[in-house]
Amino acid sequence: MNEQKQSIIYPITLSYRKHWNEWEAIRELIQNALDSDKQTTRIYKQDGNLIIEDKGKGLQVKHLLLGISEKQDKENARGQFGEGLKIALIVLKRLGYDVEIISNNLHCTIDTVDIEGEKCLKINYEHNGLTFNGTKIIIHNYKGSTYEDKFIMNGNKTILFHDNFWGDIIEKPYTEKDGELYVKDIYVCKLKNSEFSYNLNKIQLEESRNVPNEFSVKRNIANVWTSCNDKRLWIRMFKAMENNKYERQADFDMVYFPVNVKKVVTEAFKELYPNYVVKTSDALAKECIWRNKEVIDWLDIVNHKDLIELLPTDKDFLEDYSKGEDIEVNEETLTLTEKANLEIAKKIAKMISLNYDVKVYTMGNNEVLGKAYNPIRLNRKIMENTEQVISTTLHELTHLYYGIGDMTVEQIHRLTDLAAIPIIKLLTQTEKQYDFETTLLECKVKDYTQYKISIPKRLIEEKGLKKGDKVEVKIQ
Repeated sequence: MNEQKQSIIYPITLSYRKHWNEWEAIRELIQNALDSDKQTTRIYKQDGNLIIEDKGKGLQVKHLLLGISEKQDKENARGQFGEGLKIALIVLKRLGYDVEIISNNLHCTIDTVDIEGEKCLKINYEHNGLTFNGTKIIIHNYKGSTYEDKFIMNGNKTILFHDNFWGDIIEKPYTEKDGELYVKDIYVCKLKNSEFSYNLNKIQLEESRNVPNEFSVKRNIANVWTSCNDKRLWIRMFKAMENNKYERQADFDMVYFPVNVKKVVTEAFKELYPNYVVKTSDALAKECIWRNKEVIDWLDIVNHKDLIELLPTDKDFLEDYSKGEDIEVNEETLTLTEKANLEIAKKIAKMISLNYDVKVYTMGNNEVLGKAYNPIRLNRKIMENTEQVISTTLHELTHLYYGIGDMTVEQIHRLTDLAAIPIIKLLTQTEKQYDFETTLLECKVKDYTQYKISIPKRLIEEKGLKKGDKVEVKIQ
């Protein structure tokens, strides 16, 4: 038996969300259908009408009211507030479409009512005794697109990997340069220059659903990959990152890799890059290159931190290569600044003793800045910093010269004594620092006389002279 038609009038004008068009309206209606029953959701044209239907629980009159929603009880609901249906109806009516809703035995039509000269939405409804299992929405004389390609349903996308919690990795068309971002099966935007498309479950969207939170996209793409145990996909992922695809921006800091995925990631990397290590610092990378290793510099030690931990790094290689010992750095690999600072350290050491020298090392314990051997060992990580090079050189020379331990009162006093030595030498130098007066020494050998001069010990030490060296003497 038919009951008398009733109406709900909304004090919302048809100009509400005036920037919305057909796509946004269809999106909201499909969103509701997917939340109701994804497996049975369909969108198609018939007799000039667009039909959206599902076989879910259907609508009740209370669902037509503002502020009433059962979606809040569904953790993974695509629409959280239940207002999408009403807004979609406003937009479609503004665009001139008549809309009919059939759900179980509820039948609704859309109309308008004037309030103070403004057209507002009005829904007429009745229980007509007819039954449709689920919900069917009919948009009469629809002229637009069905937008089927903007939704993930009915097997219309190639899902490469699925995770119930994080979402899907999707094959994008080979002809397309950009991938696509879907959130809970609904298109949001293009992903510029990406290798894959993604359907993500945990993305923050602004009110119109067209703009995602960029940080949450990068983090959740990483989260999907931390669940992926397909080696072939990980090989493609590494190549995408190497080629600076969008995937390189995925945020792998503070993410969790299950044990089985760790194994897959490691195997994929070694298969693709058998003689490579990941760069963690310029200094360590240079040492690896010197030892015939290839170095990957397109992974970021901050944004890709937890991914890098699964891969062979320059640090790992050098630790294994040296078995924890210090490795002497080939001076040819130093930068210009590092070479200049090493020269300063060597000069300071020679001022203390001509027998002292300084070399650069990659330390087995990277926290150590220097070691008091002869030659003095300086950690390469400080070599770009002149102040650290000088202070560390003086510190280690104090141990070496006076033979005292670290962090003692004597060491602190002796450090100042030692630092005074090069300072005094520098302060006492003049423009004529190598000029000196001497007396000719006459030496008679059999039937001839030989003349010699003496050179001050200070000059011999400063110039590093030794027996057999040739010295040019100018007589004025």
